[in-house]
Amino acid sequence: MRIRECTHEESGMRCLGPSADLKGCPNLRPCPINGGWSVWSPWSVCLETCSGIKKRVRFCDSPPASRGGLPCTGEKEQLGLCHSSHCAGI
Repeated sequence: MRIRECTHEESGMRCLGPSADLKGCPNLRPCPINGGWSVWSPWSVCLETCSGIKKRVRFCDSPPASRGGLPCTGEKEQLGLCHSSHCAGI
């Protein structure tokens, strides 16, 4: 959009035409959308209470990368040790 001002009002002359001009930009491409991570899933069940491993995941779909945007960076999977308070003496 472009806007113009009338500078001849003091002399009594009127300005002709509209004061604003709005034109679309036909050659612009849509902006790229970078990928975003979902929330982490809940931790998996521990099959071995004192020495097992649990896992959780997330997905690059919030939003997914599109139109040339960058994919998510970072880990899509986390691993953790299965420990409970009664494992301390083992």
